Amino acid sequence: MKPTDRENLIILLRRCKLYAENELTYNLMPPETVLDNKILTWCVKELYLSPHKVFLMNLNWEKLTHKYLKAKKYITEKPNYTLEEVINYCMVCLYEELEKN
Repeated sequence: MKPTDRENLIILLRRCKLYAENELTYNLMPPETVLDNKILTWCVKELYLSPHKVFLMNLNWEKLTHKYLKAKKYITEKPNYTLEEVINYCMVCLYEELEKN
């Protein structure tokens, strides 16, 4: 990733309330919250590196967490679900939401 892309991604993560200046912040969070934040950060990074990058101006904390929590709830209701399924479904929901707006 280019330094300019990294800076822009950090700005986007800050806007989505996912960027912590101090890594020790994660020590204060429950493990499930840390995992959720890591997944959300990964999703934002993937969106930033995709052709959907042009739609990211419409992305905010509320939209991002809403789609993630809905995906998590839907997938975790299935038996033997995997974390990959949660992430993939969340990404699809985010793509659709961003294209819709």
